[in-house]
Amino acid sequence: MSPCGNLLSSFPILATALFFVAPVGIVAQSSEATCLPAFGWMTNSKNQSPCLVAAYLVSVCDLAPFVVQALPPTYHYAGPYATGQSTCGCSSVTYNAFSACAICQNATETNWSLWNFNCSTVYPGSYPPGVPSGTALPQWMFQDVTKTDVFNATLAQSVGDFPESTANQAQSSVSNSATAASASASLTAEPIGPPTQTSTPAPSGGGSKIGAIVGGVVGGVVGLLAIVGLGLIAYRHLRNKKLSQPQAPMVEHIPSDPSAVYTDGTSFGLSDVVKP
Repeated sequence: MSPCGNLLSSFPILATALFFVAPVGIVAQSSEATCLPAFGWMTNSKNQSPCLVAAYLVSVCDLAPFVVQALPPTYHYAGPYATGQSTCGCSSVTYNAFSACAICQNATETNWSLWNFNCSTVYPGSYPPGVPSGTALPQWMFQDVTKTDVFNATLAQSVGDFPESTANQAQSSVSNSATAASASASLTAEPIGPPTQTSTPAPSGGGSKIGAIVGGVVGGVVGLLAIVGLGLIAYRHLRNKKLSQPQAPMVEHIPSDPSAVYTDGTSFGLSDVVKP
């Protein structure tokens, strides 16, 4: 292959690497909640509790470190506010993760209908943003709660962990599809006519054309680096702004008066007082 071909073929790879390498690993997730030993079956293949997995699921849309707090016995995790709703929080997969996190602490869980109360769109049985890297979603986390309106831990245990859903699994599926499409194209392609050999005179001014292409590629790379740099500066500014704000407990207390539910939180939790 000519020098031009090598440069042009490597340019998309370089551009992709510049866009996607930098953000990986910037967002951190953690959990202050500890599951009881009896709920060890909820741990995924990466030895992560459902509480830590829940932090991963929320942080995808928050673009900031997310900490899942521990629950007292009479508290439960609440769903998104109307102003804080997202595809992450309005997914039943996220609801199941937080419900399992509450149960494994011997706390209580809320109903699916209450969790998605403020969601304009709900995503039952799916997690639209895609599985974040660094974690794995157990099979039981995709439990259908639309009919029962509540997460069933007994059913989840019987379903089990595998097969898990991971980010690498999705990437592998895309790669396999592309390989299959390429193989299919090579099998169905037929020659139009017998091959002929022709001599092509060497083009004049080849060196100047190569120089122009090389210059264009280098200029494009420099411009791309500048765009990525500005994007990272804006991203860090947004992240630091979010980190400077107090983080929501994201919990609800179950009061003695069942006619009202008091909440505390910012991006998660129902309105201040909800009466049925």
